[in-house]
Amino acid sequence: MTLKRFFTAALEEKLRRCAHSGPAREQEPPWMAGFAALADLSNENRRVLGLIEEEFETLAPEDLA
Repeated sequence: MTLKRFFTAALEEKLRRCAHSGPAREQEPPWMAGFAALADLSNENRRVLGLIEEEFETLAPEDLA
């Protein structure tokens, strides 16, 4: 068996197993579950970045002179 044929067969087998297994959510490693809990922070991150941007755009009175 050539190396190319070996890798092709291994990849086909892996794809076949993935296609017949359960939903993708079940295939994720356990440590990925923690990242889904942070999804709701994206709005808060945008809000905080907006506040920072506003603050840095504000000129102090001594800078106006």
